[in-house]
Amino acid sequence: MPSSNLNEIFTSVLFGLLQGILEWIPVSSQGIITLIYTKFYNKPFSESIEYAIWLHIGTSLSVLIYMRKDFLQIIKSIPYKSNKNSSPSLLGFFIISSLTSALIGIPLFYLITNINTTSSVFIMGLIGVFMMITGILQLRKISVNIRDLNKLNKFDYIIVGISQGLSIIPGLSRSGLTISTLLIRHIDKKESINLSLIMSLPATLGFALIIGLKEGFIFSPNYLISALVACITGIITIKAMLSLAKKINFSQFVFFIGLIIFTSSIIELTII
Repeated sequence: MPSSNLNEIFTSVLFGLLQGILEWIPVSSQGIITLIYTKFYNKPFSESIEYAIWLHIGTSLSVLIYMRKDFLQIIKSIPYKSNKNSSPSLLGFFIISSLTSALIGIPLFYLITNINTTSSVFIMGLIGVFMMITGILQLRKISVNIRDLNKLNKFDYIIVGISQGLSIIPGLSRSGLTISTLLIRHIDKKESINLSLIMSLPATLGFALIIGLKEGFIFSPNYLISALVACITGIITIKAMLSLAKKINFSQFVFFIGLIIFTSSIIELTII
């Protein structure tokens, strides 16, 4: 029994470390964790997705700490009433993108978690395909016609919210999709990364609440350890990993990894 407990603690720490590092680069930490948890730990697909989402609570706290000034700015802007000629506020972006994400993401979440399969081959293939899609979407070069943040409009809020909602699908990177969408809308890469981080907080906490309502608010010690390790690791790594993400285009890397995963699933399927 002690050995079993140590193995569970080791697993919790391992996944917390993975989440705390991978969350800041557009490689779909959810897809990778879902794949590993299903393939190597023989967990049901739905449980693996819920666990991957739960781990995002830890890195959401890292975002809250790292970007505390931005969130304070959003809170301070709540009493402010804009006139018809004023630019859309960061608060407006926060609210509209989050609501749009919920409208897209919640139905997808229930659809995906009701897939009744424990087939690791199927899950490998699914994640591989969506990681390739994530890579393709990030191939676009940064536009030279950069728009200021005060030029963001409600259409921008909605389409980036749709992108975030779709990222509930394992293999589709939330940061990859949202940043790529903002870049397509001619927003500076640094600002795109910051906006992507800001909008991640309500989405993560919202889906954690949905999981609690769906499965019951039973928090196991191992889940709490995972989230805590993810939070601490995230605080330590966020600055360095975001700096790396700003300098490197991960599109080819993500596509290549997705292709390997998908090809492996096909090979395994033919062997079976």
